Amino acid sequence: MSDKQSILVVEDDPQYLVLLQEVLREENYLVHVAHDGGEGMKQFRIGQPDLVITDLVMPNKEGIELIQAIRGSRPDIPIIAISGGYSFSKSALEISHDLGADDVLEKPFRTAELLAKVSQLLTGGD
Repeated sequence: MSDKQSILVVEDDPQYLVLLQEVLREENYLVHVAHDGGEGMKQFRIGQPDLVITDLVMPNKEGIELIQAIRGSRPDIPIIAISGGYSFSKSALEISHDLGADDVLEKPFRTAELLAKVSQLLTGGD
């Protein structure tokens, strides 16, 4: 069993997925990835991560649906919702926060900002 905390990243944009994966691995997190919400839910059930980072606009299952499904099975897990920087995303980020995301980030974001949020949520800084 690993001492590393595990993070599930659900993101359909390959560039963001690789960036998030690399940044989190550099910080010594065990990272699992999924390319859409449906795959994300499967990975969530298999991996039982300590934290989830999910995009909101994705094929197969939207991020908001994924957040609701995760909240239904593990209400205590920290979730960060991310989405692109346009007006729909701002509304979606607000809604995702209301529906269970612990924190939200609008793309593009600084990796330092993401890492600070991850660290805060994993150490219990609700």
